[in-house]
Amino acid sequence: MEEQNRPSEEDHQTNVETLSAFIKTYIDQQIQNAIKQHDESQPKIKKWRNSWRSASPITKAGVVLTFAVAIATIAYSLIAWRQLNAMQVISAGNAQQTQQLIEAANQIKVAAWEFKGSAQSINENVGNAVKTLQSQVEQMDASRRSADKNSAVSMQATIDNFHNEQRAWISAQPATGAPKENPPYKIQFPISNTGRTPAKNVIVYFNGNWVIRGQELTYSFKGVPVAMAPVAPGPTTTFSYNAPPDTHNDPSVVKNMLFYVYGAITYDDVFKKGHWLTYCFFVTEGDTYAYCREHNDTGDGPLPPNALQ
Repeated sequence: MEEQNRPSEEDHQTNVETLSAFIKTYIDQQIQNAIKQHDESQPKIKKWRNSWRSASPITKAGVVLTFAVAIATIAYSLIAWRQLNAMQVISAGNAQQTQQLIEAANQIKVAAWEFKGSAQSINENVGNAVKTLQSQVEQMDASRRSADKNSAVSMQATIDNFHNEQRAWISAQPATGAPKENPPYKIQFPISNTGRTPAKNVIVYFNGNWVIRGQELTYSFKGVPVAMAPVAPGPTTTFSYNAPPDTHNDPSVVKNMLFYVYGAITYDDVFKKGHWLTYCFFVTEGDTYAYCREHNDTGDGPLPPNALQ
């Protein structure tokens, strides 16, 4: 409300100009009157002198007082005119200062907008730089993970190759000792280790069975697994099966049959990894053995449940 009631700069300028015009008009009138009175007073000077001399003291005092008032009025008018000029100069200075302040404020406003645009540009550039760095960090991290993975895979492959080169490799050779009509008889087959370290925890699953010629062998294990001593690389170790005394093979029955030896072997290498193999041989003419066309497999880990079926 106070700012609304305060006169504006234009109203103040208007009031100053009005007062200046009024004072100037008043002074011009006073001067014209004085000139007029001076022109009219020349013929009458002598008359005025006589009148002044004959005038009473009261009249003289009134004239002097009137003259003094006139002089004071003129002096006041001059002082007011000078003050008016000073006010105009001050008002002009204030107006100029106000205009300068307005121009400075506009410059500050423009600079602020320019700074705002620069700040936004800087902020965008910083954001883009951060995104670029983050992308580079992610790429470097992905490369590192990939390198670590490849290094781990390569290292594991090196370790696996070393284990494969140094581990035990067990194999079963064809058996000897065909079953006879009457016991006792012994069936043996060699077990060799072609690896570079011993095989430990060796267990042999052994079984023998007659099969009619032309029929397929049904793999089934009915015996008891036999544990053996560690098998070292190099010389072979022999597994032996001694036929029980009551074993009897009727020639009239088995003459049209083939005798099969089959089973499995499990063992551990020095790196504590398990391995297994299955074996199968059958008797040929001359009481020698040959490999079966199936059931001679190898693998790692525990013996599969269907290996002896």
